[in-house]
Amino acid sequence: TEGEKTGKTGKEEGGKEEGGKEKGGKVGGKEEEEGDEVRDPVVQRDETYFSADPAAGVFVRIGDVMFKVRRPFPLHIIFKSTRLTSLRVHEQIHEQLLSCCTFMVDQHERHVQEHGPTTEGRPLLFESAGVDEWRAFLWALYASTDTLSAPPETFDPTHISRLLLLLSLTQKYYIPRLHTWVLTTLHATAHSSVYMESCSSASLTSLLEAFLAYSLQLAGHERGRGRAYRGWEYHHRRPYPLSPASLEAQSEADDEKAHLALTHAAIQAITATWRKRLETKSAPSVPAILAVDRWVDGGADGQGLKLAQGVLECLKSLKGVAYYVHVQDMIDRQGGVGGGGLVHDDAGDRDRKGGGGGVTMRGALPLRADPKLSNGQVMRLLAGYFSLVSLWERLRLHPLPIPLPSASSSSSSSTPLSTSTSTSTPLSSSTNGPSNGTSTPRSSPSSSICTPAHHASKCIPTWERRWTHACGWRRIMGHSSADILGLLECLRDQLAGDEELKCAGAGGAGVGASYGASTTNGGSGGAKGVNGMKSAMNGGGTGNGGGQGIHPECRLAGLRAIRELRERTKEGLADHFYAVV
Repeated sequence: TEGEKTGKTGKEEGGKEEGGKEKGGKVGGKEEEEGDEVRDPVVQRDETYFSADPAAGVFVRIGDVMFKVRRPFPLHIIFKSTRLTSLRVHEQIHEQLLSCCTFMVDQHERHVQEHGPTTEGRPLLFESAGVDEWRAFLWALYASTDTLSAPPETFDPTHISRLLLLLSLTQKYYIPRLHTWVLTTLHATAHSSVYMESCSSASLTSLLEAFLAYSLQLAGHERGRGRAYRGWEYHHRRPYPLSPASLEAQSEADDEKAHLALTHAAIQAITATWRKRLETKSAPSVPAILAVDRWVDGGADGQGLKLAQGVLECLKSLKGVAYYVHVQDMIDRQGGVGGGGLVHDDAGDRDRKGGGGGVTMRGALPLRADPKLSNGQVMRLLAGYFSLVSLWERLRLHPLPIPLPSASSSSSSSTPLSTSTSTSTPLSSSTNGPSNGTSTPRSSPSSSICTPAHHASKCIPTWERRWTHACGWRRIMGHSSADILGLLECLRDQLAGDEELKCAGAGGAGVGASYGASTTNGGSGGAKGVNGMKSAMNGGGTGNGGGQGIHPECRLAGLRAIRELRERTKEGLADHFYAVV
């Protein structure tokens, strides 16, 4: 156990009392005495929790700050307690007894038995707790019911800071009910859309790091240090009576398992909300980069590698979006690039040492990195920019291959296709040969399956030609080459609305073929789309007909391939942002 220095308050403080009158009780020639004891003038009285109330008779020293409070062991308060199950938390409001850690209680009783009541010269010492943590602890003891049961939407940064301090304190001292209340309150905060979408990046960082550190401790990677701090050895020598009925029925391992589930769910909620805010530009990217890099890829002194796999995936996803958004904003931060013109100034022909902006007359663009980013992070940004641009260049020159649709994919998507190609439904034709005046109905091409020969000779060339043509459209050219997600989305929209692909798929394989087969001079193989149908009507069919068109199923397969590539790229954005290898 930590001992809490009660021995020091005996022998050492006793020696200080005897010798302090000559040398220990003076600072700057001034001696301060309280009865027969000398008060250390280095210790400051807390402005809030050093009470003048005569009933406040417990002196507690935390660091160099002295607290004087009423005996808080135990204290009746009303607070939001929780009943834990294995994976779910049911919250109820109860009026109950908040008992402090039995270790704290026994230390106080031992101090009274050995040295008498606590005084300012001989206080009760708790060295594991920080000053701010103890202030948060006293705040929780004396706070009103309305304050403790307030919804997360009403929390301010100070309230969140106190909760995080309490989470840290309850990991050092075994205070089960307070710990449960703090954890579930923070869990509810992480799932509050109103709070999470309006809080600052500093609050997001504090919440994420607190849950990550707690996740490591629950996972057992810091168990040895945590038990020494919290007095777990003392707890196991003398079992502490857990008051909530549901906690009494669970073992300590079950409680930690439930807490770990809450922690992982909170981390997932925080990272998901942060990603959404980055994508909508409602949160800056630099704080997210700084927060994640402390844990991912061996950050936090290598502790990040010990996180659960699901937690690491959440962090890597947040990292990828943060770096990606920062790259997209780099051009906007360069100064005079937005207008697209050159900036002429006296510094344009010589080296610039900080400041300035814009493209020089010689076309140079000085890179202005955010000063809060390290050189390694800037290198990862540049490596990511290079990787994203290279990916788009490969896609621009080498279109995505479209797979040959199977019978199952054809039947599953035939309904919407038949709706979009309803112009060919009323038309009919004979199967082969010239029309004999009694044409039989022809099934819609949307319900047929593309043959391998037609796919290789017609569908793929048509798709690649329209892909290359779409990559040169003004709308796509307006995107940054590193905006791979925006480029893929724009490319898919362009190809989905491409009239030639629509006509080639619906008309070339259906309308042109059927009409060309039923006309005298329409050619042996139909006409090319709508234009081919017009040519057939005018007697100018060339014989290529529907063979030049892309099958509707192949068109949809190509659009699906673009969408799936965009989804995979978004999930793996973090893979692009590694330093030079």
